[in-house]
Amino acid sequence: MTDIKYSIIRSDRRTVCITVKPDLSIEVRAPLRMKQSEIESFVLAKRDWIEKATAKMRAATPADFTYGSKIKFFGEELTLTAAECKKAVLSDNLLLVPKGLSSDCIKEQVVGFYRAEAKNYLPERVKEISRETGLKYSSLLINSAKTHWGSCTADRIHLSCLLMAAAPDTVDYVIIHELAHTVHHNHSESFWALVAKHCPDYKARRNELKTITHYNGR
Repeated sequence: MTDIKYSIIRSDRRTVCITVKPDLSIEVRAPLRMKQSEIESFVLAKRDWIEKATAKMRAATPADFTYGSKIKFFGEELTLTAAECKKAVLSDNLLLVPKGLSSDCIKEQVVGFYRAEAKNYLPERVKEISRETGLKYSSLLINSAKTHWGSCTADRIHLSCLLMAAAPDTVDYVIIHELAHTVHHNHSESFWALVAKHCPDYKARRNELKTITHYNGR
């Protein structure tokens, strides 16, 4: 049974299709007589497409970059607060940002904060997990990708600074996921078995990522 949550709409149609809706729910349209097991197999086969489509839909969701709105940092909510400062600064459960900024400028401050924190945290954490798992990589690049949390090309790891919105154990899952791609360049059963070996609750962590919209906590 798949861990992907979806609704089914049956009708007098001949083919089955999947849609990711604006609220990030997943809808499957299937023929009236199609077996439940066949639908589940189809959904599982489309897992990669579903995750990419969900990420794109999430990235397209307008974010509220105004004073008083919320963002997430390591899974905890921070309130964007106007202050006398030159750049975003963490203060308890607040993210202090310069006064008098437009929404776009506040957004730049938030991304800059994530980028600085990611550069401080991710390189050493990737090294630690690499040592613990024995999964080797040649280099790490931190970017500001909006449509995916990480990627792997050969043995080169790429991670989005926006990953800093996620809880630490979920950040670890993404790192393990990408390191596993240095061995298996696909999402085969062998790949997921390797991920599960080093991150037994990876399904729960992957589901958490689906709840996080980039830049904010909505």
